Order: sequence, then structure tokens, then C-alpha cells
Amino acid sequence: MIETTPSATSMFHRAFSQKLETDDRSPIVTFELPISGDSYGILLPNVGFWIQLIATVVVGGVFLSIISLAMHTFVVERRNTATAYLVGWGAVVPACILGPISILEFLDIRNLMLRFIIGCILPPITVYKCISTMYGTNPKEVEKSKKIFALFISSSQEIVFDPRTDEAAKATFSEVFSHLVKFLQYMMLNGIYFSWISAYEFHPFGVVAARDGYISSPSNIICLRQLANNFSIALLYQLLLTFFGEGLVAISSILTGLRFRKMMENPVFTSASPSDFWGQKWNLVIHENLKRGVYKPVRKRFSRNVAMVSSFVASGIFHEWILLVIYFRNYSECQDIRPCYKPVLGGALSFFAWNAVLVFLEYATGGVSIMPKFAAALPRFLRSLLVVFLALPLAHVFTKPYIDGHLFHDFRVALPILVKVS
Repeated sequence: MIETTPSATSMFHRAFSQKLETDDRSPIVTFELPISGDSYGILLPNVGFWIQLIATVVVGGVFLSIISLAMHTFVVERRNTATAYLVGWGAVVPACILGPISILEFLDIRNLMLRFIIGCILPPITVYKCISTMYGTNPKEVEKSKKIFALFISSSQEIVFDPRTDEAAKATFSEVFSHLVKFLQYMMLNGIYFSWISAYEFHPFGVVAARDGYISSPSNIICLRQLANNFSIALLYQLLLTFFGEGLVAISSILTGLRFRKMMENPVFTSASPSDFWGQKWNLVIHENLKRGVYKPVRKRFSRNVAMVSSFVASGIFHEWILLVIYFRNYSECQDIRPCYKPVLGGALSFFAWNAVLVFLEYATGGVSIMPKFAAALPRFLRSLLVVFLALPLAHVFTKPYIDGHLFHDFRVALPILVKVS
């Protein structure tokens, strides 16, 4: 019998054979509460989820390293020429926008959280980096060599540079170990939080239905139960992004030996103003890329307010595109375990437009916050909650597709979960 070596394609399909559409894990241990008599079990994370995730992150990084060579040759070295704009706008940007859907369909990835991580992190970040490369708004350090530029393009995280030498800073063993420990800590913390909030279908304070089923009525916007639900989901997002951020920094440092910037700075509990929340604390990877790829190019020709609004609009469009990538399916052939979800678009744009208004008002008043004297008298913790609650009235129109479409449900398989055993 002749043995054949499996091709890379067949190996990938084999690695992604587990679809992870349902949580079919069995508890490794069960116990009974003495007072209520209810039985609970502990589910271990599904290793298949993490194998698929790590495989695609590594392969995606290698692919983008190859793309970076073309970008350096035809965009960096020929900046402000027709060739640079043709390669950037005509090839790289369309490939990043359209490519993820083709890859996800080719591998038949059905777990929605995997679709999000694989298709909606590196591709849009690469779009912003391509734009900043075309318009010369990259940090000067990243274009000193093709090697550093390749690392800059292929990494989802922000490289830290030594200000004394302008060289990429090396990661120490203790730093990498610290990120790995925090990653495991946040895995446990997410598992606990998911165990609680998923038991209430991600509406821990009860479902509050808008009159039209999607966009809120005025009474729905100021409903205390809705605001409490929105806050619980905001905290969920912070836990998720911090968890992934620590993991991505750890694996990036292990693969490259370099130091990378943290993704989150505890925005829900330490923000002093709307601009501080979005500019200094929340998802700093996306913030930096939006600043270089949208804000700075627009700012070259227009005012600060126009550049700021453009950044929020771009973020809104980016999040609407995320919904298309996550939930795109051939609806005519939707005969899977669960029905296909068709998201209603517009919620993300509405949410980010509202936050653009908040930052604009902050700029217009010229203060540290919209209510500077009142906010300054508050403890930092309460001031941060005030900032967060200013954004919450429209938060559910942003989060609704992710909840109703089962994105968060699909992430449960990646975490240790406590479940009630019938």
C-alpha cells in the first residue's frame, strides 16, 4: 500500500472538522448545594477551539508577512505615487475586506466567535495599517527595515519601541510569564462571569423589548433595567477584550521575542472622560490604528472635530462589516443545527455616532469632561461610572446582534463553565 502525505489543505480541513456549533461537553465533576439541593457541574474548555484559533492566527501572521513585503516595495518605497495608491486601494484593502468571508467559507468555520476572531481582527487592522502606510502616518520606527515593517503589519498588537534607540523593545521572560498568568486568570474570570450571565441569556435584569423590536423608544433608552443590562454587557466586553489581549500579547512575544502594548487599561472603572475612555483606555489596538489610518490622514486637511467624527464613523462602519463577516451564510441552504441569523444593520453606526456627540461636546466645553466641576468632585470610580453610563443608553442597539445571533453563546466552549445539572 502506498502512503501519501496529507496536503496542507486536507490538514487544515481536518483541524477544522469540529464545528463547535453546540456545547456538547460533559461535566468533569458534579456537586450538590446543601441548602437548595440543586446540582451543578464544571465544564472544561474545549481544546479544539484553541487549536483552531492558534492555527489561524499563526498562518494569518505568516500570510500578512508576505503581504508586507509587497506593501514595503510598492507603497513605502513609492509613497505618494500612483503605484502606491493603486496597490493599496486597489489590491490590499479589497483583499482584506472580501478575503475573510472566502476563507471562513472555505474552512467551513461555523463557531461564531471563531469567525469573529479569525475574520474581524487582523483584516480590518491591516486595512488601517495600509491606509496609514499610503499616507505616511505610521510611526517612523516601523519603516526602518523590512523585518520590522513585516512584524508591524502581521501583528494584531502594537509593538513597543525603546525611545532611546527607536529599536523594537525586547520582551523579558518575566513579562511574557506575567501575560500568560493574566491570560489564565482572565480565562477563569470570564468563565465565572459567563456562567452567571449566560444563565440569564445575557439579559440578567430581564428582557426589555423596544416597541419596534430593535431601535429603542425614548422610554426604553432611560429604562433602569435596560441600562443595567447594558452595563453588564459592557463589563463582559471588557473582560473578553482584556482576556484576548493578554493572550495575543503573550503569543506575539513568544513568537517574535518583542514587547507589545496592552490592549485594555480597565476603561470601565478608570476613565475620566469620554475621550479618555475611547482614546486612552478602550481597545488601544483599534484606537491606534484608527488614529493612524483615519484620524491623522483626515486631520491633514480638516479640523480636529471632522477628523474625530470621521474616526467614529469609520469605527461604526467597521463594526457593521463585522456583522456581515460573522453571520454571512448561504441563507437558501440554511439547514444546520440552528437557523441562520440575519442581523439588522445600523445599530453600530448609531452607537458610535452617539459617542462622537459625547466627545464633541467634551471638546466644545474645553473641559476634562462634559461636566468638569461636578465630575472633579466625584471619586475616580464614580466619575468613571458616570462616563460609562453616558454611553449606555444606546449600547443595546450595538450589542443586540451579538446576543440574538448567539456570538457570546459560541464562546462558552472556550471557557471553564459552571452549569446547573438537571
